[in-house]
Amino acid sequence: MNSYNTSTPSAAFGIAAVAMTAITIGLTVIAPAKLNPVTAHVRALEAPSTEVAINPSHIDVIAVRETVPSTVKDPDVQPKRKQPV
Repeated sequence: MNSYNTSTPSAAFGIAAVAMTAITIGLTVIAPAKLNPVTAHVRALEAPSTEVAINPSHIDVIAVRETVPSTVKDPDVQPKRKQPV
């Protein structure tokens, strides 16, 4: 039986995948972190901070939990064979 041989070795694909991953992470994570786009001009456009009061400052949650789980019988569900109803 003839075996199938790929034209490009799988090791080359693995190396290319690792290289593309490194380039992608470098361009999307590391490069923007190294660039410092915040300048005085950008800071001048920011609005001054405003203090906001939140009323009510707290929320009280009161709940009661049942200690016994409830069982619900669905009248439309038919039991399988040889099972008590």
